[in-house]
Amino acid sequence: MLGHLATEQLQPGLQLHMVDATIAQPFGFEAELEPCLKVSIVLRGQTRLSYGTRHLDMGPGFGRREGRGASVANVIALNEREGFSQQAREGDIRRSLTLSLSPVWLEQQGLNSEEVARFSASHLKTLEWQLPEAIHLLADQLFAYTAQDAAARLVREGFALSLAGGLISRINSGEEAAGRQASDTSRRGQRLLELLHSGEADLLSMAQIGDRLGMSAATLQRHARNTLGMSLNRYLRTRRLEKAYRALASQQMGIAEAALLAGYGHPANFTTAFRRQFGICPTELNGH
Repeated sequence: MLGHLATEQLQPGLQLHMVDATIAQPFGFEAELEPCLKVSIVLRGQTRLSYGTRHLDMGPGFGRREGRGASVANVIALNEREGFSQQAREGDIRRSLTLSLSPVWLEQQGLNSEEVARFSASHLKTLEWQLPEAIHLLADQLFAYTAQDAAARLVREGFALSLAGGLISRINSGEEAAGRQASDTSRRGQRLLELLHSGEADLLSMAQIGDRLGMSAATLQRHARNTLGMSLNRYLRTRRLEKAYRALASQQMGIAEAALLAGYGHPANFTTAFRRQFGICPTELNGH
């Protein structure tokens, strides 16, 4: 492979595998996997993953429902040791990530609910999960944080926890609740997504966003959580801070300018928020 390939143990029982590469020559890969829940997202390219007798075709164009593809995560439950195989062809382009959650990790985190235990107990049971918009966007942005420094590792761990939390909520919600949520998002949440994608919301307050969409504060927050998988405040704060992180890391601007980009009028407040988000001070990125 030409590009980035890494497998990282973020916490005991929480493992993240990332690929962003072009296949230089054909190859096959086989392994034996321990029991776990696996969440796989293919953002670019297409691939087939084989777990024992179960085959998962993944990537844009493979989603079974209209409009699904890169925003779909494929989940599989391994309740016992199982063989895994994958084939790759020369010239294939692949950007994907896979998160593995062990039974012990789920138990330690208090996430092994009755619904999760029932799903996990069905060996090779699969689920197509339509990712919340925020998690889908963060998955693609994660490939900007492949460095081995503490800040980038913290970003990867934060994403993994968000992905795991979203999955557990999805399993706990059941098919009927998920269907209601999808319907609700398609009607009113779509307007919120359009505003966020336009970039206009970056400069608006919560009240102004609500006014623009004709929603009360409570309705706005409800649709934000359904659509984004997190609160609107958290989504916008994370998005702005990540823009500032990239600008500082590339030496494009100083601390004061990055603070304004992130929506902070005072560099001291920006530094506090930045350190809380990434675990380092802004000066450690640009050296000023």
